Amino acid sequence: MEPLSEDRFDEWDQFVPKAKGGSLFHTGWFLRAFGQSPQIRVLRNGQGNIKAGLVLTTSRFLATSAVRRTPWTCYNGPLILPSEGGTDRTRMGQEKQLMLEALSLAPRLGMYDYIMAPDWTDMMPFLWNGFDTLVGYVYQIPPAPPEQWQAAISKTQRRELRQGKKEMAEQGCTIEVNGSAEEFYELVEGTARRCGFRIPCSRPQFLKWWQVMRERDAATLYVFWDGQHLALEGIVVVRDWTCTYSVIPGTRGGRRTGAGCYAQRLLMERIILDSHERGLIFDFAGSVLPGVELYFRSWGGRCRAVFRAVRIRCPWAYAAWSLHRYWTRHRRGAGPLKASNKGQSDV
Repeated sequence: MEPLSEDRFDEWDQFVPKAKGGSLFHTGWFLRAFGQSPQIRVLRNGQGNIKAGLVLTTSRFLATSAVRRTPWTCYNGPLILPSEGGTDRTRMGQEKQLMLEALSLAPRLGMYDYIMAPDWTDMMPFLWNGFDTLVGYVYQIPPAPPEQWQAAISKTQRRELRQGKKEMAEQGCTIEVNGSAEEFYELVEGTARRCGFRIPCSRPQFLKWWQVMRERDAATLYVFWDGQHLALEGIVVVRDWTCTYSVIPGTRGGRRTGAGCYAQRLLMERIILDSHERGLIFDFAGSVLPGVELYFRSWGGRCRAVFRAVRIRCPWAYAAWSLHRYWTRHRRGAGPLKASNKGQSDV
């Protein structure tokens, strides 16, 4: 095991695109843009090249030290080089062994919370190390000509896009790309107040992060303006060598009319088109909540499993985490289960 000093993070960042499931969120520069101080631990092969590693950001959670994701980060799991050559059985065995070695790199902490990219589906090394494994889902739209991927959109979605474009032209609405980050942050603040959640970083932190992302051409800000030049919706997407990820939404509350009713859909279509123009997969970075999942599905994307692995050493922290999961996942299950087609209709 070798810990990398900060002056050698570039070596890790060059390894990440080659790794199985490697993403922008694993790079040292992305994490440092948030003011984090990541630890990077690696294993090397006989030639001295990195073959596996971990990038760790630690914080206090449930009264214990924990490895968890930083704000607006989709994936943070261990990375290994994919095995090449041999039979499928041989490759699977080699990758299992390498992942076991990667997991052993972590320091002794109270909690480990990893989310693996969709390319990694073999969770047996985690199970063998005492992790609880959970499954979530994301929707992705691979790059394709517009007429091809748009043919998979639901009928209702297509109809509302047509109506939205018509009213957008009539009312003089616009979509601005890479406008004022200050104005966008105001949308995020308004969304947080209405929905009752805490923004994971301050305005100065966000602006600093945004500056770094723009310097590396790794993010784009989209804002929908109505005919009176009022910002209604905004989305920040980040991208790497494979995907564009929708990570930061912001919306203005209040009653809407005309094209404003379709602002979110019109923004999303523009983002998908721009992503495909770059040859990238669009990733909704989604949710399994029924209403949100239905919206993502209506865009015709493919559903992919995303695995989360959690290990908590402290028994009190594990009890608190399990109670929270029970409460949030099962509190509606007091009565008998009911069959329902809610969320299955074409939207």
